[in-house]
Amino acid sequence: MKYLTLFALLLFSCNRSKETDKVVVRDSITEKKAPIPEIPSGYLIEPGVRIGHIELNSDAEKLESLLGKPDFSDAAMGKAWVSWYGKNTDGGKQQELNVYTTYENNELMKKVVRLVRVTSSQFQTSHGLRTGDSFEKIQKAFPDIVHLGDYNASTPEPVLMYDEVQSGIAFEFQNDTCIAITIHPKGRKVTDDYITLHPDMKLL
Repeated sequence: MKYLTLFALLLFSCNRSKETDKVVVRDSITEKKAPIPEIPSGYLIEPGVRIGHIELNSDAEKLESLLGKPDFSDAAMGKAWVSWYGKNTDGGKQQELNVYTTYENNELMKKVVRLVRVTSSQFQTSHGLRTGDSFEKIQKAFPDIVHLGDYNASTPEPVLMYDEVQSGIAFEFQNDTCIAITIHPKGRKVTDDYITLHPDMKLL
């Protein structure tokens, strides 16, 4: 399973749930009447809760049985980022699924999921928001997002991190376009843990 695409992982994950387990997108972005798409549970982003079938605070030991062996793992002092990469691309860029895990408590017995990050546009919120959407569109649905920091700041195309802290969802923007979405515990800034993925991030 080393070279599974994220699309294949999604199909595998979706098959674990009932076919009727779907969420209807709320048309809160526009007043125009249009067919309401349905989002399978395996593709749904729930802020502060889950992305697909990967839930916050779930047992990290079950990730491999769900998604296969990760393509990359960076672990230190009981904390780890594990990543799966897809061969398929969105806009010419490789898809990523990144999960951050730590020990559940000071007993150091069980590791749990703390952050889940995706770059694939196949994942959506109940508003129908996904990577590839504009800053303006996302801000309309999440008006309380705040700018917490930047990485790749010295390059011509820095990445800006915005977070709606109380909702538990963060967005990365490059050239006014969302390139990644991360869910995290509600009320806790995403940068409290995310900075370990991009140590060059400059906090504001």
